[in-house]
Amino acid sequence: MTVIFKLVLLNFIYGTCSVNVLILGGNGFIGSHVVENFKNLDYNVTLVNRGNVYFDTKKKIEINAFRTFTCDRNTLLKKSCHALLTDDFYDFVLDFSSYQKQHIEQIIDILKNRVGLYIFLSTDAVYELKSSKSHTSIHGPRYLREDDVRSELDYQTKKMSKYASNKLDCEKALVKQRQLSGFPYIILRLATVIGERDTTLRWWVYQTLMKVHKYINVKVPLPIAVMKLNHSMVYVGDVAAAIMKILKKSEVMHDQTINLAFKEDINLEKILQSIADCLKMNNVTYDYNIDTAWFKYPAVQVGPIDTYKAKNLLEWSPITFLNASKITCNFFERAMTDFHYVKDKELMLAELLEEALPDSFKDELQFFDVLKKEYGIEVMKGIDLGVDEPANMLTDGNTDKLKLEL
Repeated sequence: MTVIFKLVLLNFIYGTCSVNVLILGGNGFIGSHVVENFKNLDYNVTLVNRGNVYFDTKKKIEINAFRTFTCDRNTLLKKSCHALLTDDFYDFVLDFSSYQKQHIEQIIDILKNRVGLYIFLSTDAVYELKSSKSHTSIHGPRYLREDDVRSELDYQTKKMSKYASNKLDCEKALVKQRQLSGFPYIILRLATVIGERDTTLRWWVYQTLMKVHKYINVKVPLPIAVMKLNHSMVYVGDVAAAIMKILKKSEVMHDQTINLAFKEDINLEKILQSIADCLKMNNVTYDYNIDTAWFKYPAVQVGPIDTYKAKNLLEWSPITFLNASKITCNFFERAMTDFHYVKDKELMLAELLEEALPDSFKDELQFFDVLKKEYGIEVMKGIDLGVDEPANMLTDGNTDKLKLEL
């Protein structure tokens, strides 16, 4: 029985035009934005994830999900995730949580003959494994295209780029099953994603550090070696929009690999300038030292990537980096005093103190004092970072300790 015939038969039997969507993950940064797009649409959305909560994703995704199952993809799913062991047919599977070959191979085995289209979210990090090709074409002379990846990787290459090679292994497993008469797929290779509820916390760390750096007498790291290194980024809302476009016209895009990124080239200098502009800060002081300066961007040190296929196949047009940076910056400014984000803020502050500040900086209490002067005393409410604060820095004489968990 073919996939298409089975889909028609199931629709006839159940007398419904609803579309069944299985989302693997969906509770994190990118997935939660996609799930929000199903609001008021005739889709039966099933979520399978570990049940972790990031920012306020729980309330945002539950109202749009038909059902939710808690499963850990690092386990043997045939034994631990009985919710997947049904005869349910899924018109679409959106995979946000395959990070290793065995993750996707288990799903391929379990969902055999039960998938209309499988959409896998990969990464432009696979281009760190790029071939030696160079292009001078309508795609642009320096942009990495979807075929610029080695088919075979040596041990040393895999060791140096483990995340990238694991993601590429997932891609190859998906392609292989298709070649064996399996279900069609689309692979989306995402540039570094920014936007609201970014669980990597990279942007938020930079933004908070920039906000307070002059008051604590430190410089914002901007290593000269990477400050102008161009790479690609993409706004999370545009990723969600691309996926929704695929769901509406998927038949013309089967078995494609598609890059998603801004039209503009991005570098660390441009990122930090956009944050400074958003915060209305002039004369930011930078540390250009190549040996000591910490950095989180670029997250992938190759690029930029080509988006010709996204533009032409999806008719996809992303917003500008400037608009996305404003949205991201404004969200994290609000998040500093939003009680929904206390635990995420705690993680961000811990990373900032441990990694972003120079080793010479020792006065955490001064740092907290500056935060309170910038955002108000509520900024530290509920935060537990292991530093004994004097009573006069807390509300109502509260002298609870902050436990540093780094």
